Amino acid sequence: MDRIELLMAGSASATINEIADYIEGIVMAGIHTPIVISVCGGTSTCKSTYVTQNLVEEIGPDICVAVELDNFQKGRESKSEHLGFYGHDTPEYFGHEAYYRVISDLKNGNSVMVPFYNYKEGKQTSITAVEPWPVIIAEGLFGAYGEMADLADYIIYVESPLYARLLRRLTRNCYERYNATPIVAFRNFFPTLNSHNDLIVPQKERANAIIEVPYKFQESIERFNLQPITNSSIKRHFIWEYQMSTDSLLGVFDDESDLFFCVVHENNIYFSFRISNELFRKLISLDMSSL
Repeated sequence: MDRIELLMAGSASATINEIADYIEGIVMAGIHTPIVISVCGGTSTCKSTYVTQNLVEEIGPDICVAVELDNFQKGRESKSEHLGFYGHDTPEYFGHEAYYRVISDLKNGNSVMVPFYNYKEGKQTSITAVEPWPVIIAEGLFGAYGEMADLADYIIYVESPLYARLLRRLTRNCYERYNATPIVAFRNFFPTLNSHNDLIVPQKERANAIIEVPYKFQESIERFNLQPITNSSIKRHFIWEYQMSTDSLLGVFDDESDLFFCVVHENNIYFSFRISNELFRKLISLDMSSL
């Protein structure tokens, strides 16, 4: 299938609908199947929870199947082997070679066995047989990395501003995947930026469509049932702040010589935890609006 002109629709949902209509037309015409759609992009950009889920729904779950790269990661026991400049966000840790073989087999019309990664247990805990459906969505950080870019018929790059990636990852890792403490989730975000800039963003050059997924902190409040901190007050002097929207901001305040990072939404504080001077210097060096 020939690559088509880059799509830049006015909204994420409009772009997804346009892509789905285009792919459906190809399937109905019987031009070329299976079709491999790569959905790639940075951590916590809603590749799976928004873009892929909506693509499957719009294209049709009766002809479309998603295979997530996350399920191929090597797990907790091997994390000590992946503590370099990029942390765990590397093709090697995510089992990219095995993932490529699975997607390649599906594209060639073969059934495959796909693992399931259990975040609570920190390992792959089961496998599932997957058939070569007409449309295969290959979703993950490295969905169009290396040979995957040549294997894909259509590449979608998903992006969100840095502040959105930070807060989505913070809330997800605290309340859904790992039960991490806020400071651990916050600290672990910074190594992902090296991988994002060097390994993930270059995939954007091969994309047929670029989708920017917007973010409002209210979404995290509703998804994870977040509650304001008891007796919290925003009457503080912030030594650093970033205004995400008219009703939400990130801030750092000084309390008896200790630095605290917080999230303020509609005059309520939802996170407040101590950070080191080193983390503060890293935080203020970032461009929160960068993609």
